[in-house]
Amino acid sequence: MSGLPVADARKLINGFDPNPSYGDSFFNELIDEGVLSEDISYDKQGKGNPVVRFTYERFSDHFVSQQIINQYDEQTIKEIFSKDQPLRKIIEENGYYRFEGIFEALSIIIAEKYSIELTDLIPEELANRIDEWVLSRMFSETVIWRSAASFTDRTLEILNNLTSYEYDSPALDVLLKLSTEPDHPWNANLIHKNLIDKSMAERDHFWSIHIALGDQIEEDGEAESIIRTLIEWSCFGEIEDIEEERARLCAITLIWFLTTSNRKVRDQSTKSLVRLLCSQPKLLPELLSKFHQVNDLYLVERLYAVAYGIVCNIDDRSLISEIAGVVNDLVFKDGEPIPHILLRDYARGILEYALQLELIPHGIDPNTFRPPYRSDWPIENPSKEEIDTIYGDEYSSHIKSSLMGFPGDFGNYTMSCIHDWSPTFLSDPELKTGYDYKKQFAEDFLEGGIKTQYLEKIEPVEKIPSDTIDMDAFKIRLGIHSDQELMDLVRKEREKEQKKEQSLREKIEEKLNEEQKEYFRWLSGLTNNRPAEFSRKWAQRWVCKRAYNLGWEKKLFEGFEKRCSFGRTGGYGSSYMERIGKKYQWIALHELLARLSDNVHWIDRGYSDIEDKKYYGPWQMHKRNIDPTIWIRKNAEGHSFYNRETTWWQSYRFPLEGIISLDDQLEFMWSEQTIPNFPKLLEISDPQNVGKWLVLKGFWMQKQEDESEKNPPRLDAWFRINSIITKKSDFEKIKNEIGDKNLVDPHTVYVPSTQHQGFLGEYPWHPSCRFMTNWVEKDDGWNSPIPTRYLVPVSQYEWESGSVDHSLDSSLSFYMPAGELISDMKLSRMKGSFGAWHNEKGEVIFLDPSVAEKGPSFALINKVLFKEWLDKKDLEILWLIGGEKQLFASHSTFYGRLVYNVLCRNAKSGINANLWYERQEQRT
Repeated sequence: MSGLPVADARKLINGFDPNPSYGDSFFNELIDEGVLSEDISYDKQGKGNPVVRFTYERFSDHFVSQQIINQYDEQTIKEIFSKDQPLRKIIEENGYYRFEGIFEALSIIIAEKYSIELTDLIPEELANRIDEWVLSRMFSETVIWRSAASFTDRTLEILNNLTSYEYDSPALDVLLKLSTEPDHPWNANLIHKNLIDKSMAERDHFWSIHIALGDQIEEDGEAESIIRTLIEWSCFGEIEDIEEERARLCAITLIWFLTTSNRKVRDQSTKSLVRLLCSQPKLLPELLSKFHQVNDLYLVERLYAVAYGIVCNIDDRSLISEIAGVVNDLVFKDGEPIPHILLRDYARGILEYALQLELIPHGIDPNTFRPPYRSDWPIENPSKEEIDTIYGDEYSSHIKSSLMGFPGDFGNYTMSCIHDWSPTFLSDPELKTGYDYKKQFAEDFLEGGIKTQYLEKIEPVEKIPSDTIDMDAFKIRLGIHSDQELMDLVRKEREKEQKKEQSLREKIEEKLNEEQKEYFRWLSGLTNNRPAEFSRKWAQRWVCKRAYNLGWEKKLFEGFEKRCSFGRTGGYGSSYMERIGKKYQWIALHELLARLSDNVHWIDRGYSDIEDKKYYGPWQMHKRNIDPTIWIRKNAEGHSFYNRETTWWQSYRFPLEGIISLDDQLEFMWSEQTIPNFPKLLEISDPQNVGKWLVLKGFWMQKQEDESEKNPPRLDAWFRINSIITKKSDFEKIKNEIGDKNLVDPHTVYVPSTQHQGFLGEYPWHPSCRFMTNWVEKDDGWNSPIPTRYLVPVSQYEWESGSVDHSLDSSLSFYMPAGELISDMKLSRMKGSFGAWHNEKGEVIFLDPSVAEKGPSFALINKVLFKEWLDKKDLEILWLIGGEKQLFASHSTFYGRLVYNVLCRNAKSGINANLWYERQEQRT
């Protein structure tokens, strides 16, 4: 009979009822909760008998196995598969697969009770009847449920002998599942012990590739992998009450994830580590010391990113000071920090943050953690022939083709920043121009007539402006009667000059060796009157050789490389699955950029809005690739061009529903009554009634939905709220100037932005934010219609997802208070609440609710405290609002547009509004 008779089960179970006189019986409760189920079991005569079974098969398997084990003791357990024993008979009759769950339960119980592995008890002749992979699977799936005391040297031996399939390692999966268990012999400490002493290439083959591919199971819609579970739990799980040791073990595991070339796993592990360790920040100094010397800068770089993210999200001032001291000792103390441009940037940020909080440890000079630093120079200049000779087939790694082949995206696009650097040493006070280098070349390598010809060729020639030449007189002097004849003459002269230059070039190259020829080719591409740019070809070859020297080997990585995306040349996998060779390219490039920044001049790009005369940090090159100071993956709503749902902070909705006929659509569009009541929208209350808020910035847009194929006319309607802060005495001047201006231009009020390179935690104190001034002068070049000096009260945080940052589900964009407001009102960002800023009393002063709640990105400020600040400064807030209602059919027919403009001012009686309109009629 399969199951226990109901009467027997009821009597047995109710005997354990702790309160039999209250409520339903224990037996009935277990039935109702689904722990037990009632069923019919049929005997050999076909008679049905009511029975009770466990609904959870493994639960039942465990009790059955326990009954089997109870028949043996420590001496007889070794005979469990002997002749005439039931388990032997099951295997001999090929019944293992039918009772696989019982065998798995036995493997747990036997190991825990007798410290013996079940597989060691099965005789060889019986084991041969079971597929090897089945026994391996049994071990892998049961060992994780065993008590720590049941693990022996033999258990570890079996783990190490588990069969791996290409890059799939059941042994590593077992260790990952046990990695966070305190006091377990196979936790993250064992992973660390096994990885720390390996070479980078050996570790990448054994570990990093497994981690890269291990997350793919989730992509296939299967069960979530242990890799994904650790990442998601650390980033979004309930970790406030996690014990310190479990957090430490989880952190060690996630830190080792940082070696992988799967950028999604690496980037999201970075964010998960920040969030996890913000709950246990005292672990950070130990982890920094533990991992600083790891021979993989891909990991070490991100470890410092994690550290930076943590210090920007904790309030423990003494700990911030301690972390700053540890980072200074590890990175900057000897004056030669690791040559990696991003690692240095994160480490420097930690010390800059401590400095601005006045927490920098005594005796640390800020100049020691700011660039430039010291590193070896000059760097080697490998020849193309050397690269080709040493490394053979470029397509086994794609390193060479990526750097120097076609299309060579990494070498041509990623490394385009090399041209931001000059070869001129920092010890030279001025940057040398192309002409300076060409002239020096002639002095060093040329002589006689060739030298004279070359110097004449490169000598700067003053160009005569074309508009000062009398072309008719010029043609008469040359005996030319038509423009075509003049063009032919110019072409012939150009060809003659080109042949002359080619002849001179060939004569020069005859005098040069291969290295000098390469130098001459670089010189030929320089502009005489501009700063000379560092040779990208040189840089590409250096990165190529360095990437190979980091340990890339065909036998270790070729199979994995074929699965990866490698730019336009194709390949398997998503863009975030990069080659190991690409990982080594990134390390080499970031090392090269560090050495350049230490030793040669940065080239001023002549920006009009920001000083760019020297190198300050990698944000200038747009080489930052993740913001570790924020761990959310998207705004609560994500990004959508059209808005669908109103919120407490934006409650207005254009009444577009039900307007179907063309006449009704036109009536709605031209009506000056059907626009929002902006004074009402600009002053709002939150659902918790904390207080009144003023809207500083926001955008709302709706469209009529159309699912038909006929493409009828469709209404669109939108508005944009801008605000500025001005002197109260300037209102009339502003009103008179903009009273007839169109305010729909998105740049009517320019909002400073972090531009996808400034970190949230750096705003507004860090050098990367130094250009983000919110005061706008009357004549600053922004073509603003506002005739006076004014303050834009908001800035915008922006960070892009995609090509370099795969930690995000979509790009981030939300508002922050102006730096001037932060300083004057003594605001600080609420830690872990990325859209909210509070004052010293803990009162929330500024909020962009879209960070945490679904809805459009709006900037809100506490009305009462903001008004107090304005009055104290003799300032006031004005709103400049522009919007449109328009009607069109696809891109073919435009029926017209009503533009509305609103100037609002906060008066004693409330917010007053001045409106004016502009009609744009249908085009015919």
